[in-house]
Amino acid sequence: MIRRWYILMALAIITPAVAAQAATRLFREQVFYPVDEQTFSFCSGEWVHVAGTIHGEAQCLLDTQGAFHCQFVSNTQDILGMGLSSGASYRDVGESTVAVNGDGAAPFTVTEDQIFHLIGTGTVPNMNLKFLLHLTVNANGTVTVLLTDFSLDCR
Repeated sequence: MIRRWYILMALAIITPAVAAQAATRLFREQVFYPVDEQTFSFCSGEWVHVAGTIHGEAQCLLDTQGAFHCQFVSNTQDILGMGLSSGASYRDVGESTVAVNGDGAAPFTVTEDQIFHLIGTGTVPNMNLKFLLHLTVNANGTVTVLLTDFSLDCR
């Protein structure tokens, strides 16, 4: 999940510079990258080895005033896992959306929304994680809105 954040932020830094050269046209890029890592299930109390693919898509539009409007979306595709202690099977299902609006300097806004499900088979509990972040910075560089919301439940 942290890996997804780093990839999206790298796209957020690179994409506006590319879009700025493209005037008002839409910039769109898709990537597929392999995942082979361990994640911790707070619900089952074990590390889970997951492997599969994440699909990412970046889209940017540069408006006539020189501000960019970008959206970065990623979702899991066929990511399966195995509990390292129990041997239980898991599926990793999730998506992340990041929206960035600004002109490369203040003012700007960033909104991130992540939903992540680690679904266990049989009696293994499912982990459901949701994260929301919204940040607004005014023209003076002052943070005027910082909203975060996080929830984790087991079912």
